[in-house]
Amino acid sequence: MHLPGALLANSTGPRSNTATCDDLNHCRKPSHIVWSCLSTIFIYTYVSMHLNAPSPRKGILRRCARVIKMMMFAFVAPELFVGFAFRQFCTASRFMEGFRQDPNASHPEFHEDREATRTEGFFFAMGGFASTDGHPIVMLSDFREYRYPKGDLVDPRPWLRRKKSEIVDAVRSLLPKQTEDHEEPEEHPALLMTPRERMVADIKDKSNKNLLAKAFAVLQGFWFIFQCGFRLNQRLPLTQLEVMTVAYGGVNIFIWSLWWYKPIGVDQPIRLLRVDEEEEDEDYVQIIENKERPKRAMLHIRAMSMIMGFYPLYKPTIDHSVPEFWSSDPTTADINRGFIVECAVGCLFGWIHVAAWNSDFRTPVELWIWRGSAVAVTCVPLLFAVLILLPGSGRIFQRFFFYTVCAPLFILYATGRLLLVGIAFAALRALPEPALEDVSWSSWFPHIT
Repeated sequence: MHLPGALLANSTGPRSNTATCDDLNHCRKPSHIVWSCLSTIFIYTYVSMHLNAPSPRKGILRRCARVIKMMMFAFVAPELFVGFAFRQFCTASRFMEGFRQDPNASHPEFHEDREATRTEGFFFAMGGFASTDGHPIVMLSDFREYRYPKGDLVDPRPWLRRKKSEIVDAVRSLLPKQTEDHEEPEEHPALLMTPRERMVADIKDKSNKNLLAKAFAVLQGFWFIFQCGFRLNQRLPLTQLEVMTVAYGGVNIFIWSLWWYKPIGVDQPIRLLRVDEEEEDEDYVQIIENKERPKRAMLHIRAMSMIMGFYPLYKPTIDHSVPEFWSSDPTTADINRGFIVECAVGCLFGWIHVAAWNSDFRTPVELWIWRGSAVAVTCVPLLFAVLILLPGSGRIFQRFFFYTVCAPLFILYATGRLLLVGIAFAALRALPEPALEDVSWSSWFPHIT
């Protein structure tokens, strides 16, 4: 392989005896390497977190814990989010095409704007639409039975159950009355919007998308890759931690591209009315079903649901939010394609670590641990892809097959990931001098001496 030899210095080759590393020779410290890599990985992970709509009943602490938990998942297995994003992308596409091709759809205004419709499709896939009783609308066939209200829906939160019209009337009563000589003020443009325009405006309002953060993450990622490319051009090796950071950047490129139009930071769902539902009710009524909540899924069902986005025990008529890796009701083809994409990106993530095959390690034990872990992280997703393509792939949901085949592969993969992280940091304690040497920027940019 040519690339591994180009990425890092050969572990068996002689080190330069003439190379020195001090401030006069433009060298860098291990602490600078750690800060640059960790900050880049954190920015990658945080900006790519396009989570599903949470339950309105959860407080701020539980929501923060949810974000931290999902970020830990993204750090340990970022390829899971690639499959998650791909399945939601397929759902958003089916949502968009379904309303364009169905002339009898109850929302003919969906035929207008491609970008807005895809955003609405993502909003639907993430559980952003709910009925008036607070249960998410997760089926496209069910969504056609709902409409956006002409008036203002009552906010589901108990402290905001008064209609906006009542609040406006209360405010107007405090203002001085106008005389007959004064003309009535014109209606605010927002009050003249169509139901479709108000829906799009509500989605944008509920989405706290920080374009500045996304732009900063993209610039940080390009700058990091730019520096790594300069180091390779000047035949300077990369550290194992930098190789790992490049791998995270490659995975997050897929996530960003798939979730480009997905709303981020949604706190409350948009409540829709059924086509035959009246709007005269002024008080919010919480419907409580006397239904038995399904039992907690077994370990193998929960694991495969997280990996493949299939939730056989989820009941939207009981819960008030969708599961964390939910992507609406994906077809079997969407599940299989998403899993194949997930495995392919997982192989790419592992192969980037294999590219550091000839890196310089302090001991042969660390060298072979890195190589074995990189091979395991590369091959395990490939084995799962083969399992899903074989006839009778549904057996991976069976308990015996899961614990005898899938669980050992999961353990092998997780162990390999943790060992790669540990070796990447352990290698920083004794870096070779070429790895500490910084790029000579003056040789690349025109300057006057």
